[in-house]
Amino acid sequence: MLIDRIGDYGTNGFESAHIFGLRGANCIGYIIQPDGGKIAAVWHSKDGTRINGPADENLVRFVRSAPAKGQRRFPRRC
Repeated sequence: MLIDRIGDYGTNGFESAHIFGLRGANCIGYIIQPDGGKIAAVWHSKDGTRINGPADENLVRFVRSAPAKGQRRFPRRC
């Protein structure tokens, strides 16, 4: 799975991941654990495999995108 945008992703395990930066062949973010803890992580952008991490933290699906800074996710209703 090609990682080409920032946002939230699911993993092979029960954790989810948030990608906040794309740097060349890698993407940077963190694993969100079930207890709410966060662990910094780096993945290969080409296939979503975690660098120096367990296989159950490989990225498997895109969940949603993060809103741009200073913008709302949904338009305000009048």
